[in-house]
Amino acid sequence: MAAKRTPGQIHGSEPAFPSSRVEEHVSAKLAYNDGVTKREIYAALALQGLLAQTPTEISAAVAARQALVCADALCDALAKDGVP
Repeated sequence: MAAKRTPGQIHGSEPAFPSSRVEEHVSAKLAYNDGVTKREIYAALALQGLLAQTPTEISAAVAARQALVCADALCDALAKDGVP
């Protein structure tokens, strides 16, 4: 079983469709990144495929976990190939 990773350690934690902005407030500048991460997009696509191809009923928790495993594997493979 793979070790748990924090979001900062996970490949694919970058925004999938980045839309950055900086807002200045009285006390500080705040930077925002809107949207979902690459990992979240990959997991959603994997989940869709798992649910479409699974001939037997599968629990939502099991399907979600499998989708995250697939997403992490893809992110790791892309990072090894130098894909941001």
